[in-house]
Amino acid sequence: MSDEALQARAARVIAVRDAQFTPEYRYAPPYPIPLNVSNLYCTSGFLTTRQIEIVSHDASSLAEAIARRTYTSVEVTESFCRAAALAHETTNCLAWFAPKEALEAATALDQEMERTGKPVGPLHGVPISVKDFINVKGYPQSAGHIASAGLVPEQDADIVAVLRRAGAGEYTVSSILSLLQESAESD
Repeated sequence: MSDEALQARAARVIAVRDAQFTPEYRYAPPYPIPLNVSNLYCTSGFLTTRQIEIVSHDASSLAEAIARRTYTSVEVTESFCRAAALAHETTNCLAWFAPKEALEAATALDQEMERTGKPVGPLHGVPISVKDFINVKGYPQSAGHIASAGLVPEQDADIVAVLRRAGAGEYTVSSILSLLQESAESD
């Protein structure tokens, strides 16, 4: 594939990905972007105090808080979607962003919790992000290389299926650096 064809493909893939960032998930990062952005979610004003509290949990304590109904799955998912959008706007770290689908899945989890009074699994409502080389049904992937971009898996990788059965909900597919792949190919 020619350089021009690869650049055109990259532009299409980026445009489709970026269309997932609706206005409520747009963040204009400060300029210049700080060298250390690890605490930007706390200082940006893009997340509420409660959202910062939510995204500061580890997976175990977050699952426990959802099971105790301290937080709803929708509230948790929205918080992580906003944090992911902020991270992406400052570091270009996402290959795919799926807030609509994630919120629909979180709503279903909340409804199931309301109906049964118990979580569907140990990760009920805990959002997950997987790397771009792991198949997530219906989400485009590239395995970190533009020549592979556009593959839309018809089924989940086994690990994604296990996480879903445990009640986790995916909301992003995170990028892997193509530079690492190119470096390995040149060795």
